[in-house]
Amino acid sequence: MSAPKTVVYRTICNTALEMEVFAAEKGEGLRPVVLFIHGGGWTTGKRTSFTWHARELSRYGFVTATASYRLAPDHIYPAALDDCQCAMRWLRAHAAEWNLDPARIGACG
Repeated sequence: MSAPKTVVYRTICNTALEMEVFAAEKGEGLRPVVLFIHGGGWTTGKRTSFTWHARELSRYGFVTATASYRLAPDHIYPAALDDCQCAMRWLRAHAAEWNLDPARIGACG
């Protein structure tokens, strides 16, 4: 089981937003992707709440990621949504690096 890689997918308002990316542990060719977005009504929560799920799916050939985002009330809506969309764009932009299929990206949260 490989450890996830923590990457900064966006820097905004002097805050580095991080995402943990779990490489697929098996399979060849381009891999499907699942981006996990933690719950908490945009006001609470941590990306690590989906670490177990991300690790498990990576064992079955998915590339997975868990992303942090800016929380309310310090950052008003749609800040968190913008961050999640940016995380998705980061995954597409780094498709070659992670051997992922940018046409097969889903989100869960």
